[in-house]
Amino acid sequence: MTGLTAYLWTQAQQRPVDTARFVAGELWRRGRLRWINSFDRNLPAFANRPDTSLWQPFLATGACDPAGFHAAFPGADAGIFAQADAICRQEFTIFGQAVKLGEPLDWRRDWRTGYAWPLEPAARLRVLDAPPGADVKRPWELARFHHALTLGRAWALTGEGRYAAEFAAQVRHWIRANPYARGIHWAMPMEAALRCINWLTAAALMTDAPELDAAFWRELQSSLFLQGRFVHAHRERNPVARGNHHLSCVAGLLHLGVAFRRLPEGRAWLESARVALREEMAAQVGADGVAHEGSSGYHAFVTELFTQSALLAARLDAEGAADQPPRSLLETSWGAAFTTKLERMFEFPAALLAGRASAPLWGDADDGRVLPLCAAEANGMVHLVALGGAVFERADWPAPHPCQQVWWQLGRAPAAPATPGESPWQPMFPAAGFYFFSSPRLRGSVRCGPLGVNGWANHAHNDQLSFELSCDGRAVIVDPGSFCYAGDAAARNRYRSSRAHNSPVVDGAEQNRFWPGLLFRIVDDARARAVRWSASPRTVEFEGRHLGYQRLPQRVTVHRFLHLDREANSLLVADTLTGQGSAGVEWFFQLAPGTVVQPLAAPVDAPPTMPAALRKPGFESMKVCFAWHIGPLVLRLLAGVGREALESGVLSGEVAASYGVQIGAPRLRVACADLLPMRVVFAIEAGADFGVRLQS
Repeated sequence: MTGLTAYLWTQAQQRPVDTARFVAGELWRRGRLRWINSFDRNLPAFANRPDTSLWQPFLATGACDPAGFHAAFPGADAGIFAQADAICRQEFTIFGQAVKLGEPLDWRRDWRTGYAWPLEPAARLRVLDAPPGADVKRPWELARFHHALTLGRAWALTGEGRYAAEFAAQVRHWIRANPYARGIHWAMPMEAALRCINWLTAAALMTDAPELDAAFWRELQSSLFLQGRFVHAHRERNPVARGNHHLSCVAGLLHLGVAFRRLPEGRAWLESARVALREEMAAQVGADGVAHEGSSGYHAFVTELFTQSALLAARLDAEGAADQPPRSLLETSWGAAFTTKLERMFEFPAALLAGRASAPLWGDADDGRVLPLCAAEANGMVHLVALGGAVFERADWPAPHPCQQVWWQLGRAPAAPATPGESPWQPMFPAAGFYFFSSPRLRGSVRCGPLGVNGWANHAHNDQLSFELSCDGRAVIVDPGSFCYAGDAAARNRYRSSRAHNSPVVDGAEQNRFWPGLLFRIVDDARARAVRWSASPRTVEFEGRHLGYQRLPQRVTVHRFLHLDREANSLLVADTLTGQGSAGVEWFFQLAPGTVVQPLAAPVDAPPTMPAALRKPGFESMKVCFAWHIGPLVLRLLAGVGREALESGVLSGEVAASYGVQIGAPRLRVACADLLPMRVVFAIEAGADFGVRLQS
């Protein structure tokens, strides 16, 4: 039985109707890609130069004002020009890495391995079947043309023709090097949609550039229209598992519909995309405002897709009244309910960023963006929250830097960030399964909820009941992130495994089954559920359980209790594993790169006072068995068994700093083999102060 067959059979046992609908939807969608089509025939005749009014909605009023930009961001244009000059030399920054590609650009080549995907009919290509190490996401990311936005901004601020000429040369070269329906850039409709969004926005920045001649505009519009037909016909929609791929197609069609709204096909794209955007907001975003991908990185990507599309349509609808506040524009165009839910989507990344320089990760993260319009280097979620704070006038959201994204999207400088006082704000997102806790020095979150995408789990990991923790704004206990996808299947599976996360592992098994060859599918065996959540000015408590190990002979249930004492800056993590017989259990704590681990003599002192929830048999007689300094924290292990029944050690681990980049980092491991039920407590306290204590 193949991995795919085994996976579908397992899903069918739990949800037979949904599985049948899922398979039928995939067969229909993938079958359509193999049809011989003629979308490149009978293309409209386009004008020699674009009508400027058609492109106005793509930019906020006043965005292309060099004097205004210089006043709002003194000296920031130097960074834009440096990046644009590098692009003119075929030097790009992709996934945070500087890459010199040289001329002519090879759009189908993975520059790291040298492998180039063949120029064959896209319907017959298996883009994931490449030599080990080759990753199709590298050439795909280049061909999304995010760098064209830098060329456009540089031209808008200087009027220097070389930036517009470079844009025209690269677009023309891409069109010639990737003929319709051949090669990897026609294999994924999502990629075409994102490319069109960036081409349209970059072209809007340069509509007055003399270097963009009549022949270029005809060629550009013809290619955009052809790609629009392609995306419309092959939208990546599955009736059961609707995710960011389909939403990207919807966003692309909305942008293309705005550009071609005077043509019947363009108007049809625009109107269908408006309807679909509303439908996807209802289908993909829960009542708590979190996208159902099971991933913080993909939540940010989905939030950006909704925001950019909604703002574009709102500017189009406003016509001459685009100087209204952004929220008013959105409510006029999309209604109060849609706008309120969109605002709620920003609450999750704001909670992740609060008190930290960069957001912690949950689930997959491939650094995907829609319109990266800020030259400052920062975590993508920083730019997103800055834009959301400006759109919804939320001074309580973190704004680590004055973000240029706000200027290009809204036509004004971001407001100076307020400094909120200390508050007991402890957000939770129960529909998605994320719960936050913080004290003046500690800040963290715990995962306990659905895997996402209605159980099809494209981008979720085996991280149920895992937690992450920062001290004084510095990450200490972390989620490892996602190193890569198809480029290294073994690493992909290692990073999403139970052993890579900070929760118990029983007998070496996965809490949720997955098959090594299926890189984007996990079965929701855990069925995790939060039992209790409470927050007060003094304490925060969380209780949750998962059933992922009930399929083992011992039928193990994992229960985790967290108690944060906000005044003492201490966290108790108590685990109870119930079942039959005995089991071997491992606990892993993935630490941030550079964290120093030092064992301490045990016992350090008397066990901590147990909260009321743990004053019960099994926890009363616990004693300290091991203790460590981990960076600024002191971590003590309490157990009812003797020290000789436990083993501990520091292992070599890895953390993905960004997609395709991994850094060595220590992992603390504790193991025990004993009769069930088994109980342990990890007591974590803030130790040496790193300096300024961040507000909670």
